[in-house]
Amino acid sequence: MTPTLDELMSRLRLRQLRLLMALDECGSIHKAAERVAISQPGATRALSEIEATLGTTLFVRSARGLEATDMGRCLVRYARLIQTDVAHLREEMIGIQQGYGGHLAVGGTMGAIATLVDAIARVRAEQPSLSLELVEDTSEGLLRLLDQGRLDVALCARISVASRRTTTARAAFPSRCGWWPTRAMRWPVWCSLTSPGWPRSPGSSIR
Repeated sequence: MTPTLDELMSRLRLRQLRLLMALDECGSIHKAAERVAISQPGATRALSEIEATLGTTLFVRSARGLEATDMGRCLVRYARLIQTDVAHLREEMIGIQQGYGGHLAVGGTMGAIATLVDAIARVRAEQPSLSLELVEDTSEGLLRLLDQGRLDVALCARISVASRRTTTARAAFPSRCGWWPTRAMRWPVWCSLTSPGWPRSPGSSIR
């Protein structure tokens, strides 16, 4: 039986996800344990705990060593995504502490991405230490990413957002970042959607 979200959040640990990635890359309990600096019995025990939590087998032995099952590959893929997010978190923390930088995630539909090139160049010139992430998806997919907090700004075709409490429709990108609508983005053909809290107050750091 698949565990609930609350069970996953309370039982899974970052060090366990790190072990899963090491197992997938090394194909050996012994080598994976060395990589994450724990004993081999400790690694075996940790893997058993993860599999017990999830109620499924994640790795099986073969002639080539340990190999991930379908569920194991799924877990490893998400472990790497989480590792990337944690790395971004660290970068943003450093930027906030030092008074610069941050991370700005911008999404757009295929037809809108081309209009962002000049704006991205202007933001880069103003804040060279800013980490910019550009995501291309459908309008519905961009809304979903906004709701999940994975995007700060999205440029997409106008769609109804009345039922989405966490999304606000705006006619232009936040002016403090230098994002302005072009003719191709004029309301109502295009609209930019921002996550809660945008635009930021003057002088505040991004994110």
